Amino acid sequence: MVSDKKCYTFAAQEKMGMKERKRPVILVTNDDGITAPGIINLVEAVKDLGEIVVVAPDKPQSGMGHAITIGVPLRLHKVNFIGDIEAYQCTGTPVDCVKIFQKIKEVIYLKEELKNWLQAAVIFHLYR
Repeated sequence: MVSDKKCYTFAAQEKMGMKERKRPVILVTNDDGITAPGIINLVEAVKDLGEIVVVAPDKPQSGMGHAITIGVPLRLHKVNFIGDIEAYQCTGTPVDCVKIFQKIKEVIYLKEELKNWLQAAVIFHLYR
């Protein structure tokens, strides 16, 4: 399930009078692996621009930018990264990381929608 909601920049949200400014979810990945120093530098550079999710291969995958994993199960493991940044290492290729991120983003969206629905249900229950 992919959201049909439009994503606006913070400036556009402000001009449109939107009260709740949503931070974009930003994927940080690479082909050098989760332990590469470059990925830490990239996270530091963009961490104030949105909600950061890191999904990177568990080992260097240079030259595998268009490859996908077939015939072998993919494993995803949560790792401690920089502060409270959500980060995962994947046994697959960089493309596998991007595809897995799409599913993670759907879960983040569903979690937010469930929270909103539960709040509305509680308010409805309290005031009926």
